[in-house]
Amino acid sequence: MKKRLLLLLISLTLVSCVTPAATKKPDTGTVAETVKTKEAVIPSTANEESSLNYILGYQAEMEGRWAEALKYYEEASKLDPASPYLKVQIGRILLRTGKVKAATEKIEEVIKAYPDYLPALRLLGQLYNGQKKTADAIRIYEKIIRIDPNDAEAHLFLGMLYAAEKKYSESIDVLEKFLKNRPDNLMALYYLGSVYFDMKDIDKAETYFKKALELKPDFDAAIYRLGLISEVRGKNDEAIKYYKKASGINPFNFQARERLSRLYIKENKLQEAIDELEKISSQFPKNTEIHKRLGLLYFDNKEYEKAIDQFRLVIEAKPDDLAVRYYLSLALGTLKKYDMAIDELKAILELDPKNIQAFLNLAYIYTDSGRYDDAIKTYDKLIAIDAKPEYYIYKSSNLLKLNKTKAAEKTLKEAIERFGENDELYFNLAVVYEKEKRFDDMVKFLKKTLSLNP
Repeated sequence: MKKRLLLLLISLTLVSCVTPAATKKPDTGTVAETVKTKEAVIPSTANEESSLNYILGYQAEMEGRWAEALKYYEEASKLDPASPYLKVQIGRILLRTGKVKAATEKIEEVIKAYPDYLPALRLLGQLYNGQKKTADAIRIYEKIIRIDPNDAEAHLFLGMLYAAEKKYSESIDVLEKFLKNRPDNLMALYYLGSVYFDMKDIDKAETYFKKALELKPDFDAAIYRLGLISEVRGKNDEAIKYYKKASGINPFNFQARERLSRLYIKENKLQEAIDELEKISSQFPKNTEIHKRLGLLYFDNKEYEKAIDQFRLVIEAKPDDLAVRYYLSLALGTLKKYDMAIDELKAILELDPKNIQAFLNLAYIYTDSGRYDDAIKTYDKLIAIDAKPEYYIYKSSNLLKLNKTKAAEKTLKEAIERFGENDELYFNLAVVYEKEKRFDDMVKFLKKTLSLNP
């Protein structure tokens, strides 16, 4: 029965005719032969039960049923414990399902038993690189190259890792040696250009990016890099052309669109910048930085409703972004949506109880909406936190709106006593005396004002 099921599964799984091919240890451990298809190389062992579990696992993997695939591969590995191939399959599924630590431990176990097994080494290099274990990743890729000097992926990753560690000479050495044997390798040319760019040798960087473009004229990443070089040289118009070309080839080239929007802002082309950021926002709707920048552009362009929409998207994802909440309050206040603006400012003050800008805007909104008592209380809080002459002046102005001239006079005199002679304080005290029709005192303090500031 098992034999029939095994044969049936093989017939369902394989795309083309079965062709046995001998393999060498340690690539397959105890696996005696492999079955090749258009999609995969499927090992077949002398143990039918292990082969059956492997095929079931492979089928589950192809259909995206990761938990089932893992279960079958683990069962196959138990039945054939000497097979490094099966352990690598388990490691791959663990990585795919986010179990990075378990995947790393599994592949390290394979390497202990089979130190030169390339599939395991390649996966371990990927795992170390993903965990930012750069030194370990470098060690693994160096070993892969010693075993297989023609491994393109290992050369590229090793070159990038050296560059990330600012070991530029080692990075250049690896990539240039590789290019001697593979001069038409697109990615090696691109990464070598990137290394020279990081070293600020933009002439050599430009040379390699252009060589990459000779091989692939629509290589948007290299075109984007040429845009960066143009920016460094101060050729903004040329940079804009490169960025537009890169984003035209690949509309999802986020970096090209982002740099393009920045250059438009720099050139004071707000509408063009908005157009680019709107495109990015539609493609990357969860990118809060883009929503923030787009909101600020709308704000500068006096499109306050649109600015509010963008700022709210940021706040949903980052409720503690105080700068965005502040601009949101400004936009709401400008549209006379006072209660909503006040809510945002109070939210800021809950997170940062001594935020001066939030207090100032809150006091301004209270004044603008006719809530003078609340404005006065807010200025009292500001004075307690960071007393300045202007806070006393703003407080006195609100007191005058309530016809509390004596309180306004007292407030300004307290400020004069605290800060000494000040033309603004004297002038506002003169205004109070005018309200009280104390014209002699008004003239007296106007003269004091002029003596300090003719």
